[in-house]
Amino acid sequence: MQILLNPDFIKKEEPSNINTNPSKIAKNNSLAYSSANSLNSIDSENKIITKKSKVSSENENQQENWVEKEAGRMLIEASKRLGLSVSDFTKKSLENVELNWLFAEKKRVKNELKLYDSSFQNSHSRMPTRTEKEPMRPLYIYYKRLKSQIEKKESTDNKLEIAGQKLQPPPSTSLQQEAKSQLEILRKEKNELKEKLHRYQVEFMRNYNRKIRYGKDIAPVEKEYERYKELKSEISRLESIC
Repeated sequence: MQILLNPDFIKKEEPSNINTNPSKIAKNNSLAYSSANSLNSIDSENKIITKKSKVSSENENQQENWVEKEAGRMLIEASKRLGLSVSDFTKKSLENVELNWLFAEKKRVKNELKLYDSSFQNSHSRMPTRTEKEPMRPLYIYYKRLKSQIEKKESTDNKLEIAGQKLQPPPSTSLQQEAKSQLEILRKEKNELKEKLHRYQVEFMRNYNRKIRYGKDIAPVEKEYERYKELKSEISRLESIC
């Protein structure tokens, strides 16, 4: 007996959804590989950022600890070297002192402030910020008081000098000639120093990619700088005679 099968009841095999195109398979593999690499890269970057953040946090803690421990000690040591108490920085009278003493004291205080900056820089490879200098505020106040008193005395001395000149007879011809001769020599020296300081400034800018900002920046030419200021003052005095 022969059995006939109805074709409608035969299950047809569905076509496969698998892409057999070699170029598309390669493209899909490439996209999958690229995606995996991107994820790995992001993960690595996150680890680096986390590590840097941790290092930065540790450095900040070290710097805060240094300021807490060292700044107070250095302020006390500075006051001892200056022969003052910390309270004297804001209370000491500066009225009845000579101008020369004020200049010398100002220089001593400036050296103490430089010492703090250099100690911080040696420990952290950078200069302290304004906040990190805060513990030395009493010394900065004293420095500003000295500077203000110097300006006040210089202004008073200049007024007295001008008043004295008005009462004096005009300088003699021989004195004027001598002043002119001296003035020419000093102007020449001043111009030479000015040129030297300018070259140093240009070279400093080229080497460090910034302008001169700190006292230590002019250390190599500090003597020349002080002499330049002296010459300006002396030239101004001689010009008043001529």
